[in-house]
Amino acid sequence: MYTFIVIALRKLNFRGAFLFKSGKYYDPAEVRNVEFDNAMGQSTDTPAFRALMENTMLQLLQAQQIDIETYLENSSVPYADKLLEGVRRHNREQQEALMAQQQMQAQQQTQ
Repeated sequence: MYTFIVIALRKLNFRGAFLFKSGKYYDPAEVRNVEFDNAMGQSTDTPAFRALMENTMLQLLQAQQIDIETYLENSSVPYADKLLEGVRRHNREQQEALMAQQQMQAQQQTQ
């Protein structure tokens, strides 16, 4: 009987809540028509899958099949967001400098 109580406690006490003496025993009449939520789904968010994706993306980056922005957008490394922000800011600054240089050249050609 002691073993049954331990097994019953282990199965009923899955949330860590304290069970009273009446909660130690399974009573089918009390649990009939119990409502509960159950959510299931597929997940690729496992450490092994993330490591595989990181390795694949790194190989694509090194082979120049993807650019650094694509790599950082899809990367799961903790600092990827900050790096992506820095890369985008740098690209924006370069583009603005190039546009300013082109405007200056156009002005010099018209004079």
